Amino acid sequence: MLFHAFLTPGEIIFQVGFLHITKAGLRNGVIFSMRLMLLILSASVFTLTTYPFDLSDRLAGLFFNIKKTLLREIPFMLGLSMRFIPTLFAEGRRILLAQRARGINIKIGKAVFSILFPVVLSAIRKGDELGNALSARGFEPGERRTLLVRKREYYLDIAFLIYAFLPIFLVIFI
Repeated sequence: MLFHAFLTPGEIIFQVGFLHITKAGLRNGVIFSMRLMLLILSASVFTLTTYPFDLSDRLAGLFFNIKKTLLREIPFMLGLSMRFIPTLFAEGRRILLAQRARGINIKIGKAVFSILFPVVLSAIRKGDELGNALSARGFEPGERRTLLVRKREYYLDIAFLIYAFLPIFLVIFI
């Protein structure tokens, strides 16, 4: 809001030295701040009320019949990343405890590379193992996959999607 208030040209309301607040800047600042708050609130409500794996399953169900292979890969990548991120946090915690056991007291910001480098190396190694496991199971990118349990789209799911995404569309188009 402050950037808009101070940097938008227009009718000056308040001026101190070279800094001035304009009427158009205040209006734009309020509008963009409200849009940003509405976007954050909508995303928060959506993610706080939906389990990540349910979200991935529902997206897979919605994208199941889409012809474009790129869109069908989005739920798959989302599911993989949701399973991969907790593993990386556990790996970072394990490395931090190992460094402390060696007598190294790591402060955030100063010696973070002593944790970051092994975590990145472990992520690359686990990603390679995941790629080998997918290849061994016959995974082909872009091919149509089947679901273990085919969930039907319920009216409440569609209503909730409208409720969750309507503020985002309003923010974008208003």
